[in-house]
Amino acid sequence: MKNNRRESRHGGRQKLNPLAVLQEYPELRITIKKLGWLYKNTFKNLSDFEKQIIVFWVSYLNGCSVCCMAHGTHLINLSKDPDLPAKLIRWKTDALSAAQHKTLLDFVTKLTRHPYDFRESDLERLWKAGYNKKSSEEIILLVAKANMVNRIVSGFQAELPEHLKIVWEQWRDGAWQGEQ
Repeated sequence: MKNNRRESRHGGRQKLNPLAVLQEYPELRITIKKLGWLYKNTFKNLSDFEKQIIVFWVSYLNGCSVCCMAHGTHLINLSKDPDLPAKLIRWKTDALSAAQHKTLLDFVTKLTRHPYDFRESDLERLWKAGYNKKSSEEIILLVAKANMVNRIVSGFQAELPEHLKIVWEQWRDGAWQGEQ
């Protein structure tokens, strides 16, 4: 068995390397890749922006800075708003161009943080905001996948490179673009 640990830049602690571990479990790696392909190529009811905002928000709720940075960058590219991830983190939902996206984030929050309290009324609220049954299925499956990937990345204690860590801290702490 390979050594799946790497030196951390923080006090010499040993961290597991998620990519190296996944290399040892090719079936798991292939399954995760297939899931990603399916979401990208078969889910047609949600826009790319909605898919990215869901994964970004789940990652933020789970404290997965690695996934937040990856999907936050996609959000910036799709929205052309370099401040969008920082605004969302501080729940400045007026930054969202469509009112239904706030309802989407409320739905995603409840499903991620309180799945045991999930009710038909939560789905009805989503439908009332303009999402159909197929869209709601895609949202639920995407939230589930994002939670799984966040657990893998967090469980292996993956770290951001220093240059991205600075950006993440600025987004999170409100120091982005001169905000205080």
